[in-house]
Amino acid sequence: MPTLNRGQYLVDTLHDLLAQEHRPLEILIVDQSPEATVALQELVLRHRDLISHHRVQFRGLPLARNYGWQNATYDVIVFVDDDIRCGPSLVCEHLRALTQPNIGMVAGGIDERISSKEHTAIPGQFNFWTATPVRSLPRRETA
Repeated sequence: MPTLNRGQYLVDTLHDLLAQEHRPLEILIVDQSPEATVALQELVLRHRDLISHHRVQFRGLPLARNYGWQNATYDVIVFVDDDIRCGPSLVCEHLRALTQPNIGMVAGGIDERISSKEHTAIPGQFNFWTATPVRSLPRRETA
């Protein structure tokens, strides 16, 4: 999980990841922040068996993701952002999907707590030349 100055968002995400049903599990943080918060340091110390915290001097999401998978303990990698919230079956569901024939990669959806009045863009448009979304990607709204 690449991170840069995310504070409580990162800590909340880590709590959700620590609650995952699947074991073995490694939560690998590639921290590009100038310094770690006290809350993050305490959480890492309490869960040294699950959290691997790497402080790095470089900047950039692709570099951080590459660094992460190259330093991972296990063969299956689930990339997550440092501000997600997830249920305890996230890793199990990704692994279940990966066991299906001819599946080599799995992606998840996005559930956002917003009203449909706030979001009017047509989802799923993507610029294949620049590899960037033009409008919001599909998501489910929750209450």
